[in-house]
Amino acid sequence: MNDHADLHTLTAAYALDALPEGELLMFERHLAVCPECREEGEDLTAAVVELATSHLLQAPAAMRSRVLELLASIPQS
Repeated sequence: MNDHADLHTLTAAYALDALPEGELLMFERHLAVCPECREEGEDLTAAVVELATSHLLQAPAAMRSRVLELLASIPQS
């Protein structure tokens, strides 16, 4: 992957720490010269941290029952 435009598609994988070493090195060099990707990467990384540290809420029992009933009524193919 050498194309500059292709590097712009890697910000989400970078934020999730999911790039193979070769692409990681290329993308980190790209971040040094691309403020758009740097900003998007920072935003996505913040979102990942927020999701990873947020607290799960328990669905109300009635809601859970309704959803499970609806799922049971959907034909499986």
